[in-house]
Amino acid sequence: ALPISDAPEGQWVRLVGRVQTGDRVLRAPLSQRPCVAFRVLAEEPPNRDGKPVPPLIDHHESVAFAIEDASGIARIEGTSEQVLIDLDHRERWRTIEDATPEVEAYLSRHSRSTSRTNRSRVYREGVITPDEVVTVVGLARWEDDPASGAVDPDQQGGFRDAPRKKRLVLRPGPDTPVYASDLPSVQR
Repeated sequence: ALPISDAPEGQWVRLVGRVQTGDRVLRAPLSQRPCVAFRVLAEEPPNRDGKPVPPLIDHHESVAFAIEDASGIARIEGTSEQVLIDLDHRERWRTIEDATPEVEAYLSRHSRSTSRTNRSRVYREGVITPDEVVTVVGLARWEDDPASGAVDPDQQGGFRDAPRKKRLVLRPGPDTPVYASDLPSVQR
């Protein structure tokens, strides 16, 4: 992984840093943990003939956050749909009616099948939390820092003429995905 301050403009980078929250924090749907990204995966066991059943739910959300290492801070403006999050929370219910009312409402909105069944369903959830160490991969873009007073003090000239400080931003787009992971195997 590169130090954040060494990320080359317009190049794909792999950064490792500690999560800093932005303006908004999410609540994970099943565990209610505060986070900047989550993934919920709900599955049934394979059919009697051994064929796998498509997931009932495979839902991901993220908000803007930052990561920080010893060299600087990078703003991450959301992640792409393919996230590698440790699914570290697990619950099992036969029907969604066995869940809390909040979780039941979430599952009803996101599941392709909420009918009563005698088959056990496994609900797994993973989150990226504030202060967690994560790996982020994306296209590096350096842009003017919009923070007030973010001028480069080493440059000559008046305040209006002074160059703005730069900040590193990784932003997902149609051809530029941003991936984030809290899996230890990805951080090596």
